[in-house]
Amino acid sequence: MPEVNYIIPCMLPGFNEMLGEALKNRRAYGRMKKEYTGLCMMASPNIKMKRVEHISIVWYVPNKRKDKDNIIASQKFIFDGLEKNGTIKRDSFNNIGTIFLDVKLDRNKPRIEVSIKYD
Repeated sequence: MPEVNYIIPCMLPGFNEMLGEALKNRRAYGRMKKEYTGLCMMASPNIKMKRVEHISIVWYVPNKRKDKDNIIASQKFIFDGLEKNGTIKRDSFNNIGTIFLDVKLDRNKPRIEVSIKYD
């Protein structure tokens, strides 16, 4: 089974930031979603996958200020970026197998590491 790894070299907004934009108005959240989905799309691999068997997403954060469940909400941008790039056809139930999410501390180099095993 082939595997591809890539890095998103920055932090993405967490759930609280996403909710804050959505509460301002729909357009504010729409702009945020477009910006960060585009960033994730540019970082994603330019290959076609029939099905993602396993995806691992690890956030390396600069501090422990945000709760882990708040941080991992940004997976939405990552999956939408893969779909928008054409790497995956859809990020639906049938096209994505297991998902592993983790948050670790790295004060010097915040980033998001994505590893995908696919068909």
